[in-house]
This record gives sequence, C-alpha cells and structure tokens, in this order.
Amino acid sequence: LWAGVALIIAHFCFFYAVYTVIADTWFMAAGDYMEGQRNWGTQPVIECVKNILRVARNQLYTVGPRNFSFYTIGIPLAIYAVVKTVKQKRFQRKQNLVLFVAAMLLLLASPFLMTVYSGAMLVTRTQFALPEVAAFLAMYGLWMLEKNGGKNSIWANIVRILGIAVLCLQIGYNLRLHEADRLRYAHDTKLAETVVSALQESVGGELAELPVLFVGYRKPELGWFGRRSEMYGWSFFEWDYSKDNPTGATHRIDGFIKAYTGVSLNGRYTGQMQREAAELSEAMGVFPMENSICKTEEFVVVKLSETEERTDIDWW
Repeated sequence: LWAGVALIIAHFCFFYAVYTVIADTWFMAAGDYMEGQRNWGTQPVIECVKNILRVARNQLYTVGPRNFSFYTIGIPLAIYAVVKTVKQKRFQRKQNLVLFVAAMLLLLASPFLMTVYSGAMLVTRTQFALPEVAAFLAMYGLWMLEKNGGKNSIWANIVRILGIAVLCLQIGYNLRLHEADRLRYAHDTKLAETVVSALQESVGGELAELPVLFVGYRKPELGWFGRRSEMYGWSFFEWDYSKDNPTGATHRIDGFIKAYTGVSLNGRYTGQMQREAAELSEAMGVFPMENSICKTEEFVVVKLSETEERTDIDWW
C-alpha cells in the first residue's frame, strides 16, 4: 500500500518539476501569470481559505456564471461506485480497496487542487480538470449502475435522462457563449474602424508620434440569447478598465486595433499621462461626440465613457 502511495507521490513530484522547468524556461510569462494569482503569503490565511470555499461552492452549483457541469451529479455516482465496490468485495486485498477509495476521493478533489495551491479564486481558463472529472464520474457511475442493477434499472434510466438533459443544456449554453462572442466581435470591429477613422481625421500625421490613451470603456450589446461569461462576451474596449484605473483598457484596445486594422497606435505612455488623461476627460464628451477626442502636446485622449464603477462584473 505505502509503496503504491509513494510511487504516486514520486510521479507527481517528477512531473511537477518537469512542468516548472519548462514553464520557467520557455513560458515564463505564463508561469508568472499563474504565480501572480497566488495569495498564500501575501493575503491573510483566512482570506485564502474563504477563496477555496467560494470556489467549492460555485463548482457545486450545476449552473453558474462561470460553469455548467455534470460535477454535482457525478458526486453521488462516485459515492455509489465506492459503496457498491465495498459491499461486493471486488478487491481481494484491503490495500487495493484503500487505493481505489483514495483515488476516487482525489478525483473528486482534483478540480480544486489549483485553487488550494494558490489560495485564490482562479480564472476559469486555468481550471481544466473540471470537465474531465465531471465526464468521467458520469460515465463511471452509469457503468456501475448498469453492472449492478441491470441496463434497464430505474436508477440507470434516471442517470441516462440526467445525462441527456445535461448534454442538451450544455449544447444550448455553448451556443449562447458562441452568440455572445460573435456579437462582441462585431461590436469591437465596428468600433475599432470608427475610432481609427476618427483619430486619423482629428490627429492626422501625428497619430504615430503621440501616445493614445482611452478613458472609460464600451460594453457590447449581447441581446437576450448571448451569455457573457469569464472569457466570452467581454469587449477588448472594456477589459482591465476600472474606476480606479480609467485608462486600464488602453493596451487591450491598442492590441485589437493593430490586429484587426493593421494600424499601430503609439503605446509609449507614462503613468503621469494616464492620470492627466483621466482628468482631462472630465470636460470631454463621450465618443463619437465632436469633443470626445482631445490632442495635447504630449498625448491624445479618446473618451469612451464616463468614469464610473462597473456593476455588471458577474464572474463570481
């Protein structure tokens, strides 16, 4: 038993070391991005524990702003599999049974290991374990039900119905995400073209010389069917904006405009320019009003909205 446990730990340590070396050598930015989300040592312990519990609570909701999964249904199936295995004495050796139960518990815990490691509410795109775990639990639980209760048992049929329902709802959810990002992209491309045209008309030949700062944000209309989620439906013209950092979306906007239109805006602005741009925008109109673009001797300001607190952040 302990030799098997030691082997599992050794495997984990080996692959973790390999991953760390690769991340630090070739993907330093990605490694720094993940390490930047770690709260242990920088935040109070109680806050880190609260974050872990919040993630567990959110993942136990079958439908949430960040997830739609079979995980909640998979938990009782996993418990059923363990109980049935113990009752039927499928393992001759007690050590193998202990390893099986430990493996099932670890499987259930795996979607939360990154959160435990960081002590933070990680963004959804770092939580790759949840879909695989949810799917495995559903398939394994159904197999156990068919094996022990017959293919046409009432419980097996209930699980099948739940599986079909979740599958249909998941497809619908994915279509809503797709529609949200389609509308978001249409919004961003149209706004990028309009902004570039207005800048070229207002600034002319100095556009490449003066840094351009965007104050505020612009939110796309997603209609009734589009579903905004952690990575879908958020415009490049609103990402990283906040009331405390009203020019925060500038680098996102610069990147999108360059990728879509081929126009490179001057991004060599300073913190002082950001503060001055925010103050200057208070007397400006909101784009595309005539006074929504202002050129100074040092930089250009485009006002996308008033500086206000966002109230629609529904990630959690």
